Amino acid sequence: MAQKVSIADVRNHLTKLVRDVERGKRIDLTRRGKRVAVLVSSEEYDRLRAPRPPLPEALRAWRRKLPPDFEGLGEDEVRAWRDSAVGRDVELA
Repeated sequence: MAQKVSIADVRNHLTKLVRDVERGKRIDLTRRGKRVAVLVSSEEYDRLRAPRPPLPEALRAWRRKLPPDFEGLGEDEVRAWRDSAVGRDVELA
C-alpha cells in the first residue's frame, strides 16, 4: 500500500521520501486529500515506461515458460473464474 503525503509535507520531507522510494516504496502525493501525483523510483518509472511486446508475442513467451506437461485449463476451472451474477442493463446508442 502506498504512503500518502500532502504536497505541503513533501516540501519538508523530500529527502526522506526519496530514500523511501529508492527502497521500493510508492508515495501518493495529495492536495486537499486527493491524490494528484505519485512518487516512484527511477527503476520503477523506467519499468513502467518500457515498450511492451505485442500481445501475440507476449503470449508465445508466456507459453514457452509453461511446464512441458501443461495441458491447458479445464473448462470447469475457467467457468469458476466467471461472475455468474446477472449483468446490469445498458442502453446502447
